[in-house]
Amino acid sequence: MFAIVMKEKIIGRWNRLKDTYRRYRFRGFAGWCMIRVLAKLGIRLRIMYYYAKRLDSSTDGRGMREYKELGLADFEAQVPVLPERFTGEKMSRIKDAFSVEGNHAYGIYDGEVLAVYGWISTDWMVSKSRRLREDAGYLWDDYTHPAYRGRRLHGEMLGIRERMLEQMGKKVAFAMVDFYNRASQVGFERAGYALRSKVYAWSFWGGREKKVIIK
Repeated sequence: MFAIVMKEKIIGRWNRLKDTYRRYRFRGFAGWCMIRVLAKLGIRLRIMYYYAKRLDSSTDGRGMREYKELGLADFEAQVPVLPERFTGEKMSRIKDAFSVEGNHAYGIYDGEVLAVYGWISTDWMVSKSRRLREDAGYLWDDYTHPAYRGRRLHGEMLGIRERMLEQMGKKVAFAMVDFYNRASQVGFERAGYALRSKVYAWSFWGGREKKVIIK
C-alpha cells in the first residue's frame, strides 16, 4: 500500500511539473524553479508585474461564448478531470476564496470539462488582508485547461470579467502577474492592459518582508 501511495504522489508531482513547463516554457519554467529553490533555502522572493486598464462600459457581451458563474461544486467536479491542477491544497485555497465577500469565479465549459476559468475580487484583494479601492476590481487565478490553450480563451475570460466588473460599478481592472508567466503578460497586453509597475518583495528566513516598487 505504501508503495502504491508513493507511486501516485510521484506521478502527480511529475504531471504538475509537466503542466507547469507547458504553461511557462523554458525561460518561464527556469524562473519558476528558481523561486522554489530559493524558498527551500529560506529566501522568499516575489517579482510581480502590475497591469491596469480603465473600463469604458463598451463591452455589451455580444460575441462572447456561453459562460457561468462558478461555485465550489464546479471545481470539485474537476478534481478527477485534472487532478494535477486541482490538488487538495488547491481545493482548500479555492474553498477559502469563496468565503471572502466580493470574490467571484467564472468559467467556460466544453461539455463536462472546465476549459478556462478566472476570478475577480471587488471588496478585498483575494483574502481579507488588503481592501480594494471602491472603483477598482482585481483579476486573478486565470487558468486554461492544457488541451484548450492557444485558442485565445484567456482573452475571452478577461472580457467576461471586465463586463461583470462594469456591471458592479467598477471603473478600473488590475492584475498582478508573476515575472515568469510570459503568456499571461502577453494576454493582458493584447487585451489593452498597461504595465504600471514592477514589484519586488523579499524576506529571509521568516523575517519581515521588504518591498520595492519600480514604475
